Amino acid sequence: MLSADSTLGLPENLKSAQPIWEVEQKSTSNRPGSISRLYENGQIYAWSNSRRVQVNGKLSRETAPYAWRLDAQIQPEGIKRVQELLKSEFTKLPANNSVTTGADQGVVIRRSYIDGEAHSVTLPTSATNNLPQVIRDIDYAIQSNIIPGAVPLAQ
Repeated sequence: MLSADSTLGLPENLKSAQPIWEVEQKSTSNRPGSISRLYENGQIYAWSNSRRVQVNGKLSRETAPYAWRLDAQIQPEGIKRVQELLKSEFTKLPANNSVTTGADQGVVIRRSYIDGEAHSVTLPTSATNNLPQVIRDIDYAIQSNIIPGAVPLAQ
């Protein structure tokens, strides 16, 4: 995996911007690493080694060089809700930087960047219902505020 510090694929206005929310899935023997970043403008970019394509009218994924790809656009209300959750609850979670996992279980690092303050929480990859409520609430705020059709399906 190339460095996630790369700006390959990011538009100029985001190359030096700090995301407000980042989810990094560390690679395992069964899965490549990936990162998802939510920016204050509502754009979600994903750093991965695959891209969406349409084959015979059906959406699929194909292997591609690592790069940042626009994944979704979030409504302003969703951004506001995520920021509220990050400020009021996420920053209160312990960092959990030394996490024990099974041989094939991965680690997910969730980071917030709000008001000049960074906070990260490291947890093993697990079912959604095993995550702290605030992380589920952040995920819901993002998913429920995606603007349909705002980004191209194939990239």
